[in-house]
Amino acid sequence: MSIFDTLRAAIREQEPIALVTIVDGPNVGAKLLVRPGAEVLGTLGHPELDRIAARDALAELEAGRSGVRHYGPEGQTTPEDLVDTPMVSAFIESWAPRSEEHTSELQSPDH
Repeated sequence: MSIFDTLRAAIREQEPIALVTIVDGPNVGAKLLVRPGAEVLGTLGHPELDRIAARDALAELEAGRSGVRHYGPEGQTTPEDLVDTPMVSAFIESWAPRSEEHTSELQSPDH
């Protein structure tokens, strides 16, 4: 199953999932699909970058938000490791289903 087939199926089933896409720097357009407890699909171009971005994607998913993260091409994240290194910007897009409790609060006429 492709990354997009897996993404579509997870969204339809309301399962939490995050898609990481390189938007600036080396490997623009590379994608990584991350689901809690599942194997990561795709690559951003380096195994360590994949590992760090997957970790960050799970954190964004847990928080229920999306955002842009910046790394070195080999997953570097600390300022001293990024000196004179090309930057990679990755957009992490999260699909985190709302909990039943939160959904019922939104639908309640009392609120």
